[in-house]
Amino acid sequence: MSLKKTLCVLAVETDQSFNRSVLLSFLQREGYRVLYARTAGAALALAATGECDLIVSDTILPNVSGLNLMHALKARHGLKGIAMMNEASAKDIADAKAAGFDRIVPKPLNEKLLRIAIEELTAAPPAPD
Repeated sequence: MSLKKTLCVLAVETDQSFNRSVLLSFLQREGYRVLYARTAGAALALAATGECDLIVSDTILPNVSGLNLMHALKARHGLKGIAMMNEASAKDIADAKAAGFDRIVPKPLNEKLLRIAIEELTAAPPAPD
């Protein structure tokens, strides 16, 4: 039995159709424990449980932007984050990075790029010499 904790991903996606089902299916297939929120308020409440290791979020959310959400999650919980963006300009990407997102993945979801981003953000740091 592995002592490694299963990574818990907080997925925030408002699109109730294709995007949400593809994202959640992918994360579950990869073996992650997934907490799901459709709104920033729900995401903040789930993050407050302390169970989440990483956030994967759309940047366009109702009432509060994904950028404001990430800024709050980084400040309160130190979470690493991956933004999912559709047709992002250089300014959009810069704004996402400034808000605290560590990686940007284009929409529609590219599973390979999301897998790489998650692996990079959750890789164990190299052992000191």
